[in-house]
Amino acid sequence: MILINGLIGSVHSGSFLSRAIQLFMKIWNKRNGYPIKNVDSHSFMVLGFDGMKGLQVIESNEWGPEINDWHLTGYGRHKNVTLMEPVEPWTREELEKMAIRGREFTDPVCHYDVFNFLHQMHMICSPEKEWKGPRGKLAEKRVYCSELVAYLLNSSGREFFPEPWAVNPEDIKHHPWLKIYKP
Repeated sequence: MILINGLIGSVHSGSFLSRAIQLFMKIWNKRNGYPIKNVDSHSFMVLGFDGMKGLQVIESNEWGPEINDWHLTGYGRHKNVTLMEPVEPWTREELEKMAIRGREFTDPVCHYDVFNFLHQMHMICSPEKEWKGPRGKLAEKRVYCSELVAYLLNSSGREFFPEPWAVNPEDIKHHPWLKIYKP
């Protein structure tokens, strides 16, 4: 597979936590008119970072945001990964802004936000679909996977998500400004 800078990844797996997230994503999709088959439970981005060779994956997992070499993540061999790109290609400046913003989340280390994950579940199930968790700078102290990707996408200068702290993997996957990557 040929990778390009700025790809957005969405993945689902068979782990217990992944299946639990997928259950909530099915509820969210049904409530928002998205397809309920092949729901995803994790998001990441592929970016080039200064001082690092090749393209890297930036994602937030149980340890918080981290940057890893694409080949070490296993995503290239994972059959349940969907890669997306923007409908309007990234500019060099936008890619640089996202990489700089990504570094801000990894140095010093920001932690994974398990509480925002709980706020997500509440928002998905509540009749008003309203976010009850932290907002703005307060929300940036700890991030979960799709929240990190939403912050990175917004840092390009395009406002993909007005409330990035409330974004889930399916919101990213179904965003109208993104399309499936076909190398």
